Amino acid sequence: MKNHIVLAFLLCAALIQDILTRKIKNRFNLFSLAVSFLCVIWSREIKIWDALAGFACSFILGILLWRIGAIRAGDAKFMWTVGVLKGWKHFLFSMAYSILAGGVIGIFIILVKKDGKRRMKRLWRYLETIFLQKKVFQYEAEEPEEFPFSIPLAVGCLLEYFYLI
Repeated sequence: MKNHIVLAFLLCAALIQDILTRKIKNRFNLFSLAVSFLCVIWSREIKIWDALAGFACSFILGILLWRIGAIRAGDAKFMWTVGVLKGWKHFLFSMAYSILAGGVIGIFIILVKKDGKRRMKRLWRYLETIFLQKKVFQYEAEEPEEFPFSIPLAVGCLLEYFYLI
């Protein structure tokens, strides 16, 4: 429970920072990572090995998502905090919920802007190019930063928490 309370405060702070500045700063990410490790050691709700495995999973997944252009670097680094506080299993569930929440938000944006057909054609050309060239490269969005990933990340963590109850 203590880990979830700390995560809730850190998520709120990251969410506010990301909405206002479109960035989660490195200083905040390092602070939240240190706080999360201290919380794991202090609370003993999860084993340190689970926290380290959560860090490793979040590091790898964060780098992959950042590399393909799905999220920004600050979001990828903040995922480390989530991984440490939740452990690897619950982190992966939270990320699954986060990606689903991001998809729902994306669909809502497409419906509001009424340009789904054009976006799907562009996505299809991107995927086609990847398969033809057999090389993965970063997807360049037409309108970058539609919404900060910290929103679906917070929703995913919240859904995963309610799943635990």
